[in-house]
Amino acid sequence: MAKYRDSFKNYGVYSKVTDVTLASPGEIAEARGALYYGFINRLFLHVAEGVDPRSWSEFQFIDAVGLTMPGVAVIHGIPLTPDDFEIMAGAGMYLIWSPKSNLVLYGETADVVAALDAGVPVALGPDWSISGSDNLLEELKVAYEYSVEQLGGAITPKQLFKMATCDAALVGGVNDQLGSIEAGLEADLFLAPKFDPDPHRSLLKTYPKDIDLVLIDGAPVCGSPELMQLWISPIYLDEITVNHRKKMFYRDWKPFALVVDELTSVLGEMAPLVEDEPESKPGFRRNLPKARKK
Repeated sequence: MAKYRDSFKNYGVYSKVTDVTLASPGEIAEARGALYYGFINRLFLHVAEGVDPRSWSEFQFIDAVGLTMPGVAVIHGIPLTPDDFEIMAGAGMYLIWSPKSNLVLYGETADVVAALDAGVPVALGPDWSISGSDNLLEELKVAYEYSVEQLGGAITPKQLFKMATCDAALVGGVNDQLGSIEAGLEADLFLAPKFDPDPHRSLLKTYPKDIDLVLIDGAPVCGSPELMQLWISPIYLDEITVNHRKKMFYRDWKPFALVVDELTSVLGEMAPLVEDEPESKPGFRRNLPKARKK
């Protein structure tokens, strides 16, 4: 289990993206042991990313090999049934929901209502840059529109907010550090204008350009020039443009332009690093196909 102890000691997690059914018996035993003995506290598995029987059989596989256990988080879970979610809830497992990527690639996404009804904690997060949202604000809009159009509004803006904050911290195993505003936790916060009397609906009307300030562990890292210069000298700030609005970024280790160049070289021709988001109604889909009715 040294691999888990040494490589993931800072976060206490391990993630397996490749086909879980191809994992060796030794790898499975190591993962189970790492969770059981506390070398890691979360195991993230990409399971059931698809709508075919083969995808669903991946969940049957992890159940058969004893990986339906506390601390395991299923990423995607598109074809999972209410009975599957009951198994997950009973085992102390979690679900990570990425609706935009699921809908773009497969025309379906996980039965989140069934997961919530079973008592499975759900975190909302974008999938990879190729098919997923560019940022969490966009993913919130997609999830909200999906809830309204396909689920009759069963998942509320407040629930979506929790999925992106305190529930996400719980699923990630870092709720003792992040996810809520309270003494002793890291102050990861952002400041945005009020667009609606309901703060959760206001968030659904917020775009990256609207964010006036971002704090990581209480320290400002990005925001409007006026606010950033209240704390940091301009010589340590890079000016950037977010959806045609000027912001300033704290250059604590390398220039922002160099970060962009490095990310662009990694992504290559697969996907643009930055896309302008449409700014109409909250939850506006960007070329998102119609989901299939469940």
